[in-house]
Amino acid sequence: MRKLRYLVSLSVLFACAVTSATLHADSPQPVWELGQDTTDSAQSPSEIKIKGDIDLQSKLISIDGNNTFTLPAKVLGSQTEYTIEFEVQRPMEMQSGHAIVLISNSDPESNAGIKLVYHPPAYNAGWLYCNGYRTIEQRGFLHKNFTKLTLVVKDSRLSLFRDGLILAVTDAIQPSSLPLTFGGAHSEQRLPQAYQMRHVKVHDKAVFPPDFDPSVKRMRNYSGDQYVMQRVEITDPLLPRILVVGDSISMGYRRFITEHFEGRAYVDYWVGSGVEWYGKDINEPDAVAAKAWTGVLSHGPYDVISWNAMTLHWWHTEQTQRCPEDSLARNIGDAVDFLKKHAPDTDLIWVRCTPIRANLADGTPSLDNPNNERVTRYNQMVDEVMHQKGIPEVDLNPIAAKQLHTISKGSNDTLHWGLDNSRLFADAIVEQIELTLDKRQELQGKQR
Repeated sequence: MRKLRYLVSLSVLFACAVTSATLHADSPQPVWELGQDTTDSAQSPSEIKIKGDIDLQSKLISIDGNNTFTLPAKVLGSQTEYTIEFEVQRPMEMQSGHAIVLISNSDPESNAGIKLVYHPPAYNAGWLYCNGYRTIEQRGFLHKNFTKLTLVVKDSRLSLFRDGLILAVTDAIQPSSLPLTFGGAHSEQRLPQAYQMRHVKVHDKAVFPPDFDPSVKRMRNYSGDQYVMQRVEITDPLLPRILVVGDSISMGYRRFITEHFEGRAYVDYWVGSGVEWYGKDINEPDAVAAKAWTGVLSHGPYDVISWNAMTLHWWHTEQTQRCPEDSLARNIGDAVDFLKKHAPDTDLIWVRCTPIRANLADGTPSLDNPNNERVTRYNQMVDEVMHQKGIPEVDLNPIAAKQLHTISKGSNDTLHWGLDNSRLFADAIVEQIELTLDKRQELQGKQR
């Protein structure tokens, strides 16, 4: 009996050892890890540059504007597939006015590499730069405690994760010859405070967080000169393509437009204006709006563009310098002409600016206020331009006005209208898009 027990115990121990060895074998091994000795000559200590007071043999380090370290570019292999993961904690007592570079091998001159920047509260935003352009902005980026950030590049495309949950997917990242740097100041205005970093690992292969399914289709973030947009992957080139352009109001209704056309059309999205502000001219050399439209339209061609030129940001009375009244009609008209010239086969739909509310003495929301008076006047001016140019409009104003009762008393947010109202906005826009697509199909049938 004792011999039997002994043999059983040995069997259990052997099974546990095999399981442990298997798990260890399946666990991806980093090519570089904080607090671990590096034997690989490609990442030898002589090729790691330390600035300031950083001990890479420690499990916990502090990075800021002066304390930084760099790993050679070869640590990322060919840069078509790699992973960078770490945990970071912001200072307990935050000071605004700075921005810290968490990681970077960005080479703006060659339009290559990545850079992840953090701006402290109250902004609390992470900015991811790809190929020299800011591609992703994520608010509420870091917690008070340690936050795990993972950047996975697979087939040259980057996926950004926070605590194992995906935030965004980008287009292809161009390989950079610059080293991978941890820490540093994003600007010279103010040196950043000290941030704690631990569990830093670099892999020369794609290591996705557990339970993540990379086969699920996701919109990808693209960026270029003066624009950032989201594109859906095209699998059927015969289906129509729609571009939704606008501000945070469109961020509320775009999902419902996408859901409506799922399987029947592709819907891309651009948070942008497409009109020159401050009375400038889109036809002038180096015009911001012209550069933005040129980049965005390069991802087409689009059958339909639903367009609101970030009018809430442009027309608010706190931003009178952004939109001088005497140049509004000209700027809108020139932008329409630019689109007709550079996207002649695309149908435009103008989405009128939504109302701006104010609170009465008892907190009741009201549309009777100077901001909304300006919006009403500017909408009417743009109406004339669109009528002259033959551009159909979608008027969200009466829809919003009928939903005033859904706004909470005393709300500090006087611009947005809630999820249910965003669905109503989307329904109105979808109706016009459907009419436009039907006309296009009818015209194409006649041309055959």
